Order: sequence, then structure tokens, then C-alpha cells
Amino acid sequence: MTPCPECGGSLESGSLLVGSLVHWSEKPKVRMTSPLVLEGAVWHGTYAGRPSPFQAFRCVRCQLCIVPGAPGCAHTFHAGWIFPYAKLRWVSGNTKFAPTFFYPFSSRGRGGVIAETLFSPGFPISISGARCPARRCPECGSLEITYGSREPNEQRSA
Repeated sequence: MTPCPECGGSLESGSLLVGSLVHWSEKPKVRMTSPLVLEGAVWHGTYAGRPSPFQAFRCVRCQLCIVPGAPGCAHTFHAGWIFPYAKLRWVSGNTKFAPTFFYPFSSRGRGGVIAETLFSPGFPISISGARCPARRCPECGSLEITYGSREPNEQRSA
């Protein structure tokens, strides 16, 4: 894997656990017709019964999580926001996370695996209040999520 695009440091390999629909918008407000990102799970409404793992890499120093798209893409990233309905969680390495009955309220999985919370939407008045800065490549779907920030002025330039 290439080094962190922000600081050049090493990236940690793992899985991004997604347990809800995640909308994408280039504006700080989202509409219910906004496109979805991080698709691939079987949904029965807004929330999934089990989290879907996505292969990802993260830089702890920059608080940047990268979900790769198609290999060989030149990536023309567009700045915007993601709007998850539920927490985005992280499991390092090749560890498999098997949720317990108390998921999504507990980050502890079966076998003692604990998923780290990268982003928590909290209890916003509307889904637009649960935004996290991100950059998306429309060609391949690659995402760079700045999980340590909620403010657009801290967002990296495209």
C-alpha cells in the first residue's frame, strides 16, 4: 500500500465496519435522494442487522481512513461529506468482527474483539447534522474519510 497521502506516514490495514446507509454530498446538507456510498450490504431499511466490513487503510496521525476503489484509477477526488446514520467502526489487521446480540450498542464482538469507533453521528436533529468530511472519486468510488473532524474548514483541498 502507498503511504498516507496527507503526511507520508505508514498506513494501518484493517476493516471499516458500516452498520447503516451512508449518503454522500458535495454540500454540507444532504437530501434523501443523495447517492449512497459504501454499498454492498444487504439492507432492510436504514440500518443493517450486522455491520458490513470494507477493506480499508488508515493513518492514525492524520485521522484519515481510506476505502480503496478500483485499482489503477487515477483518482479525481471531489471534496464533500458523508452522512452515516450509525457509527463507523474500525477493526485492525485481518481480525474478523462478529457482532453480539447487543450490536450496535456495544463495540465488543464475539471472541473479545473490540471495534474502535472512528465516527459517531450522535443524536442529530437531522441527518445533515451527522456529517463527516470526506473526498470521493466518482470514477471508482474510492473514499478518503477525515474521521477526526466535523468542520469543513479542516477539510483537505481536492
